[in-house]
Amino acid sequence: MTLKRVLLGLLVIVAAIGVAGYAILSQVDVERLRGLIEAEAKSATGRDLQIAGPIDLNISLNPSISVQDVRFANAKWGSKPQMVELKEFDLEVAILPLFSGDIEVKRLIFVEPIILLETNKKGRGNWVFAKSTADAKSDDTADTGAQQDAKESPGDLVLPTIDEFSISGGSIIFRDGQSGEELNLALDKVEAQTDGGSGQLVLSLLGSYNQAPISLNATVGSLSALAAGQASTLKADAEAGGANITLDGTLANTDAGPEFDIAVAVAGDSLAGFSDLAGTDVPPLGPYDIKATLAGAGQVYHVKGLVLTMGGSDLSGNVELTLGGQRPAITAGLVSKLLDVADFTAEDNQAKKKKDETSQAGQSGAGAQSKFVFNKDPLPLDGLKAADAEVKLSAGQVRLDPKMALDSLDVTLSLKNGHLKINPLSTIFASGKIDSGLEVDASQKTPKIAVDVMASGIDYGQLLKDLGVDDTVSGKVNMDIALAGSGKSMRKIASSLSGNTAIVTQNGQINNRIVKILAVGLDEVLGPLLSGQNDARLHCAVSRFEIKKGLAKSTAFLVDSEVLTIIGSGDVNLKKETLDLSFDTATSKASLASLAIPFNVTGTLKSPVVKPDPLGTAASAAKAVENLADGESLIGGLAGLVDQNLGGEQSTASNDGLCQQALSGKKAKNKNKNKNKKKKKDKKNKAGKTQESPAEDLKQKGEDLIKSLGID
Repeated sequence: MTLKRVLLGLLVIVAAIGVAGYAILSQVDVERLRGLIEAEAKSATGRDLQIAGPIDLNISLNPSISVQDVRFANAKWGSKPQMVELKEFDLEVAILPLFSGDIEVKRLIFVEPIILLETNKKGRGNWVFAKSTADAKSDDTADTGAQQDAKESPGDLVLPTIDEFSISGGSIIFRDGQSGEELNLALDKVEAQTDGGSGQLVLSLLGSYNQAPISLNATVGSLSALAAGQASTLKADAEAGGANITLDGTLANTDAGPEFDIAVAVAGDSLAGFSDLAGTDVPPLGPYDIKATLAGAGQVYHVKGLVLTMGGSDLSGNVELTLGGQRPAITAGLVSKLLDVADFTAEDNQAKKKKDETSQAGQSGAGAQSKFVFNKDPLPLDGLKAADAEVKLSAGQVRLDPKMALDSLDVTLSLKNGHLKINPLSTIFASGKIDSGLEVDASQKTPKIAVDVMASGIDYGQLLKDLGVDDTVSGKVNMDIALAGSGKSMRKIASSLSGNTAIVTQNGQINNRIVKILAVGLDEVLGPLLSGQNDARLHCAVSRFEIKKGLAKSTAFLVDSEVLTIIGSGDVNLKKETLDLSFDTATSKASLASLAIPFNVTGTLKSPVVKPDPLGTAASAAKAVENLADGESLIGGLAGLVDQNLGGEQSTASNDGLCQQALSGKKAKNKNKNKNKKKKKDKKNKAGKTQESPAEDLKQKGEDLIKSLGID
């Protein structure tokens, strides 16, 4: 509608000048001619038209008029006094068609025009003209031009035919009164000619948009047919932002709105070339090539046969956009052989520097001093209500990193009234299968979020090798994660979180260097046990948490290898982000046995505190001996806490091993129970002296260790 109003205003001026010129062709009084032209424009638009320069009139069968230094007034609320300024304006019309009500412009030339198009704070455009001089009094108070234009249709306006049209050295400025944004189109040279037989318009343009060079060569079918609502052809070649752009199709202006079916092709070396055109930094992505057919009628628009390549990535499919409902609705079916994240995330040096500076500024601000990990700032979930969507994507490979990728990715996304569902999201990662789903319901006052992840056979050994971290590690891991929470921020969601997490791996190979990396922050308690670089068999690692209303309770934690065993338990309070975890350690190396002491992890998620607990050595060891005496192993309390479906292959550990018990859910019995009782009795009576029990003996050793470490 905006373009229509601009054309209406300019054509009214052209028609007014043409009619006035014809009416006074016999007049030789130039000053009177000047006054008549200015009065006719005032009557037609309610705005002042001033011709400050000379007027040249040529009387013939095709009369022409040339005026210089022309100024057309802006709306009263405008930012500048003039809406249009012209150094020179030349018009030549055919006289005979005027008698039948038609306007045939033989030649129309603008020299150095400056056209200012702007809106006020209420959205009213300065191209909306009053119907009369009397109406001009309300020109600065009306909210929009909707009432004036409500009854207009393409048939209400008689468009002139223009045989030759040109602009040299001009500019069109658009200023948004609501946002303050300003756009500038510089027109170095514009030429257009109409084929008298077919009515086709041939247009060429050289100029710049926001200082970015653009060029255009186009052929448009009959403008009169287009104005009458009939289909018209369009063919165009353009260069902008370093890209080559071609258009080929048809378009029509109907009562129901624009209709078009146009094949579009855009290709270039880097999207960064569009930065000036877009008015913002565009990342240097590319080279790129986009082909599609854009079609629209009424409230439905299509992107058909999309074929996109970006760097080494590709994407194809169809997209449909439907307007007119409560929200825009998007439906898409897309496929890809390869999507490389790097092809869509590149940043130029300037943008990266700006981002780093912003990040550093944020770290030095008050937010960086927060004691919490989970942010309390509201999540932008209201954006989910902006549109509805049904999108399916199938990709052969999604490359997350040069050495890490997702294979056979299938995603189905559904969004309706703020309720987002991503299910399924299935893929192959590190030779293992991942099936996951995400649900975010922002349609309610308190948004709800749920996530499920099932992963099996993830080969972390191959992954570490591919990443160049280590090539001696081997093993596979299974995961089962099901979490749900509610809230408008990550902190609220974490505080309300409920569900469970389970991670299991067994029969792997690991070395001390990797354990040190994984146990960062535990140097004080594990460092002495990991002094070498020896490889060790990882019998198993089991971790399971049950979470209720933000309180995560460890129901099973075990890491068992040839060298080191760690058993843990405790809680993680996600509301307060506090830790209360305890771990027992043991080693098969006799020379390091005295250093395998328990430790506690307290503090917060952001600032955890790891402290040795030598006192717990005696207590834990004593309890272990008592359990053994009763026929239970140290891991007995973990029995039954690990789901059988997470165990995978049977552990190579013995039936009495910790992993076997944890994975099978069975309690191991002490086969030497009777022998132990007999040994205890013999020790008690030997040499006529009662010996200390194992529990007492270990307790004493624990106390001696405390003293030797200087711990109070």
